[in-house]
Order: sequence, then C-alpha cells, then structure tokens
Amino acid sequence: MAVKVALIGMAIAAVVSMLGAAPRQHTTPVAAGAPSGPAPAHLLLPVHGAVVTQPFGCTEFTLEPFTFACPSRHIHTGLDLAAATGTPIYAAADGRVQVINSGGGGYGLHVQLTHAGGLLTLYGHLSSAEVTDGQLVTAGSEIGRMGSTGMSTGSHLHFEVRRDGRPVDPVPFLPASLS
Repeated sequence: MAVKVALIGMAIAAVVSMLGAAPRQHTTPVAAGAPSGPAPAHLLLPVHGAVVTQPFGCTEFTLEPFTFACPSRHIHTGLDLAAATGTPIYAAADGRVQVINSGGGGYGLHVQLTHAGGLLTLYGHLSSAEVTDGQLVTAGSEIGRMGSTGMSTGSHLHFEVRRDGRPVDPVPFLPASLS
C-alpha cells in the first residue's frame, strides 16, 4: 500500500511539474551553524497558559496542505495554542534562529529555530519577533509575542515541529500536562 501511495504521489508531482505549478514544500534546509548532537527528546511548552484550539493531524479545513495520508486529504501540520495577543512565546529548546519571515503567507510573521539532530521548530502568527536572524537562543528564552498575522482567525501560536524537514506531531515532545 505504501508503495502505491508513493507512486501516486510521484505521478502527481510529475504532472504538477509539467504544468509549472509548485506544491507547498515542507523541507527546510539546515542552517549553517545549526547546533550539533542528537535531537532533543523533550521540548518546553512555547507559551504559558494557552489553550489547544487545533491539534496536529487530519482536518476538514481545505486551506491546509494536501496529503494522501488523511481521508479528508488535508493535514494541520502543527499545534495551535490560543492566548491573548502579546503573550510571550519561548524557545522550546536550545537552537539557532534560521528564519524570521514577516512576508505574506499563511504563517504570517514567524520564526524558525534549528536544533540539534535535524529538528526544527516553527512559531507562527506572531505579533512581534524578539530575536535576530542567526542568533543562538536557549530553551525558555523569549523569541516573540503571540499575534494573529497571516492566515489566522484569532490570536494564537501555530507551533510546528519538523524532523529532517517533515512535520511531526509536537505533543509527544511536550510536557505531559499539555494532554
């Protein structure tokens, strides 16, 4: 079954390529100077006092990325945590600021941190970024403030974890008090 799904995905990618369209990519290059060593086994909660408003996983929301892995064909690639605009956002682990993006797009103003072992965390919909590109940060240091920029229906943090460029469920990395 996995081979069949992979072949279908390759066929779709070939058609998209021929049409000159580009699918949304989830791969992120590793920044020069990314921390070395094994990936952190646990992450800190990036915001205090927030409520989970949307989990990682399959969704009916058609503006989310397309995937054959879900019956609905769409996946929410992170964890949405709601709190008041301006609430501090903290680095989930030691890392280096790879991207600060204030341009258009669904994430709005967002920060990406690279961590050891090919792990990356993304913090989306920020009202402000409190870090600079290339800066080294420690777990628990403030990196931004919660907002509602980009494709957002209210103040929240879109927290995404990627392992080797692929989104993974953040919950297993986070403290048990979240679940």
